[in-house]
Formats: sequence, structure tokens, C-alpha cells
Amino acid sequence: MKFKIYEILSFLILVSCAKVEPPTGGPEDTVQPEILEFSPQDRSTNISPLPEIKIKFSEKMNNENVEQNVYFVPEVEEIDFSWTGYTFYVSPKDSLLKNKTYTFNLAPGIEDYHKVKTDSDFKIAFSTGDTIDSLFISGKTEKASRVVVWCFEVEEDSVFFPKKEKIVSYTKADLEGNFSIENLPSGNFRIFAFTDSNKDDKFTRSKEKFAVYHKDISLNAENISEENLRLFFTENDTTQLIVRNIVPVYDTRFRVNFNREPIEISKDYLKIISADSTQEVQVEDFYFNPNDSLQMIVEVESMDSTKYIFDYTKLVYAQVNKPKEDTTFTFKFTGFSKKDSFYPKPVKFFPKEKSVLLPETKIQVWFDEPLNENRLNQISSVIAKNKTDSLTIKKIFKTNKNQTFLNIFEIPKKDSTEIRILFNETSLSDKFANLNTDTTLTISYLTPNPVKYSTVSGKIKTQSDLKNSVFSLVPINQKTGIELKLDSENRFKSNFVKPGSYLPMIFEDRNQNQKLDLGLDFPFQFSEKFHIWETDTLIFKENWEYDEIELKLEDY
Repeated sequence: MKFKIYEILSFLILVSCAKVEPPTGGPEDTVQPEILEFSPQDRSTNISPLPEIKIKFSEKMNNENVEQNVYFVPEVEEIDFSWTGYTFYVSPKDSLLKNKTYTFNLAPGIEDYHKVKTDSDFKIAFSTGDTIDSLFISGKTEKASRVVVWCFEVEEDSVFFPKKEKIVSYTKADLEGNFSIENLPSGNFRIFAFTDSNKDDKFTRSKEKFAVYHKDISLNAENISEENLRLFFTENDTTQLIVRNIVPVYDTRFRVNFNREPIEISKDYLKIISADSTQEVQVEDFYFNPNDSLQMIVEVESMDSTKYIFDYTKLVYAQVNKPKEDTTFTFKFTGFSKKDSFYPKPVKFFPKEKSVLLPETKIQVWFDEPLNENRLNQISSVIAKNKTDSLTIKKIFKTNKNQTFLNIFEIPKKDSTEIRILFNETSLSDKFANLNTDTTLTISYLTPNPVKYSTVSGKIKTQSDLKNSVFSLVPINQKTGIELKLDSENRFKSNFVKPGSYLPMIFEDRNQNQKLDLGLDFPFQFSEKFHIWETDTLIFKENWEYDEIELKLEDY
């Protein structure tokens, strides 16, 4: 559920004239139909609980299509339709609730007789009581052929799973993704949008993308609206988690190959027992192959060459898509009595070898097993092939069991360089004290030619605390960009921006994973807060200077 982006808002009710049926050989009808008259009037009060909605169009319509695009908020389940010429009549079969605000809606995309579609919606708000609710929420989603936006009234920190029967209001975005949920009462609301690909107004988790906002929205007399919401879509992987095979490596380690990457995982979800159920093997740790996210390595206290059962039932039920029926998930395998006698080896680098290494690049080195943490800080230095071009290590740290990161800041001013990481003889070892006796790790990179890049500097003007935020320049129509460091005054600078068009973007990195997380539908998680300066496109060319840019950021 990771990196996505874009924003703005507009609502139109179309006004244009169209010929009803042009004579044979006449011009093609390309003008959208117009609504000439309607009743009741928008924002009417004291409307009958059994109202009749009347809509007069400017031309002959595709009646069935119009009827399919009618909906009330709150939902009215059974509706009668009738037509007299160009006039459309809509009546609820059952009485509406008393003293309640309703909206009658025609979704974007209703068709005239010649299949010409409208590109905006039409709404009439009315109340069966003396007053009408007037609070509203508006924003924009990514473009999709059909987007439904639900609005739930929720209690703070409540357990939540999006279901249509719980909604207080909903709407359908226009073809540009703009939406407005109007005539809301005071309350605490949660927004959930989805791409309604099967056009049933219901969210199908296995097929449809969804978007959530970064917080709940409280509306009242003092705060009457929340505007310019920006929502990006993400999707669920609803494939059932299955173990494909298990390969023993040593008496304390085996590899588990899944059909997909687990989302929620803990060693408490894993259980290993002997085939005769007389012995349980203690799980000590787990980590994933850095070159294969579907392969998990499990560390245990000890096994022999007998048969075992790997019980991962709890792991399956911890995933987003739980099985519909109670089921036990196990996999049988044969253990291995061989002891671990091999030292840890580097298996992956980022950036990749032979790529351009920019200043302040964080070189990441992954090893095939966890390192002995107590010896990591004995790494002595990092130098270039030419010793006069020494690089400076600012920080060395270890995270996620088998990842060691080296931060390199000073880049040699050459067309290419060879990075050599020097170790003490005992600095690289695993927990079994297996030593890597190769004291030099060599990685080759290219160094940048400054004239091939642009420079940029500026400041984000805001009252918000940006301490845990990630700021970047995102190439147009892409979802990853160039991260720029912010100083204590929210200033930024880079001398190495590739030519191209970029949008400035910032997000609050709550879990410190350097990625924009767009939330989960269940177990529910909000999206991380983000902002894109969509009206501030930055265009860079070789050897350009883009200095002292000021980006304003409000209410972040």
C-alpha cells in the first residue's frame, strides 16, 4: 500500500442546447442535455415524506440510463420512475423520515437519446422538517471511470470496516475526480472512496481500488466545512496466503516460500512442532530475503533430521483477507541437523552498482543473515579507489535484522569511482561467531557530472512542524521522486536534479519507512498526511539554477 499522487476541485451543472432528433444527414448531436426545470427547488423545507421529484430535460433521454443513475442520500431503497415526454418523475415508494435532510442525485454520465453523456452531477437538497443541514466536505480523487465516495459518522478510535449500510451520506465523483458531500449534520466523519468498476455502489475488496483520508473530520457550527481533500487510490492483495514449500538450511534455520508477501507478521504467529506432536521448537526470529520478498527465513533454537509441522494458522488469520471458515494451515517438512559454519555475505546493494552516486546518498548493504550487532561499529573507514578521494562515513546502523546502512556524504569529483568499505577482521560475523575474513568490500559507482544536472534551493513557509515529514520533487506522472532534506528552518537545496518536470510533494512519514502509505480498509488505517503543490510545476534543464523557491503550506 505504498507511493501514489495529484489535486483540485470543480463542480458544473451543464447548460447547453441540443437538437432532439436531427434530420437524416444532419449534423451529429454532440451537445450535452440540459435540465430546464426541476422541483422541489433546491434547499426546500417541509417537503412531504412522500415527495415527487420532477426533472424536465431539454431533449429526449436514454430513460433506462437516467434511472440507473438516480440515488438519494440517505439511501432510499425502493423508487418509482415514470416519464412524460422529456419530463422525468421520481417518487420513493415508502415515506421518508420526518425532520430529515435528503438529497436527490443524478450521477455524472447520464445519456441523451444519442448517447451524449453529461460530465457532472445534479443535486436537489430538501428537508422533511423546518431546517436543512448545510455542512459539507469536498475534494478530489484520482481519475477513474466511476468513483463512489462514502461518508461515515464514527466515534473516535472505534473499530471500523467500511460497509455501505453504515454510511451517513455518499456521492459520486465527476470524471475529473471532484466530489462534494453536502447537507451534512454536525458530527465526526470518515471518508472512504472506491473505484466502482462493477457499478453496484458497493465496495468489492478483491477487485476495486480504494482511498482513505489521513484523519476523521469534525463538522459543527464553528467548522462548517472541510475542503480540498486529496485522495489517492491503493488496493488490497486478497490472494489467500499459502506456504508453497519449506527448505531447511541448518539445524537452526529454514526458508519458507509464500505465494505472496505477508502484510501483518509476528513470530508469535509461527509455530513448529514435531510430527508426533511431542515437541515444540522455539521460534527465535525471522527475516525476509532482501532479493525475494516472498521468502522468509525462520531462526529456531534447534532441529534434527526428523519430520516437523509448520503451523502458520495465526499468520493467515492476521492478514487482511481472513478465511471465511475456521481452517488450520500447516506444512510438513523434514529438518536438517547440519550446523551453521558460514560467515555472512553481502547479497544486495542500493543504489545498484555502476549507477550514479549523488551526494548524501545512503548506501544500503543487505547481508544474507543477521550480523553480530556488537561488532558493526568496528567498520573502520570508507575510501575511494584513489585514496586521496576519501569518503566520509557519517553514520552506521543496522535495522530489520539483515540490513546494514552506510551514509556517504563526500563524493569524489570524477566521472567514476570505486567505493571500498574496509572492515576489521572480526567486524563482520553472525551470532554463531562465524567471521567474514575478507576485510574489503568493493562497490563500483559512477559520480555525477554537475553540468548534466540542475540546482534548486528554497523554503517551505508554514506554521506546521515538519520534523517527521519527507519532502521530495516528484516527476510528473510518476510516484517516486528526489528526496530533499529540510533543515531546522524548512529550507532545502540540491545541486543534482535531473532535467524534467516535477511537482513538489511532502508527506508525514508516521512509520519512518520513507514511503507514502495510503492506508488500509481493514484492519483500518488512515493514509499518511500529504500535500502536493500542483500549481507549482518545476521544469529543470541541464545546468539550470532554480533558486529561492517559496512554497506555502497551510493547515498541514
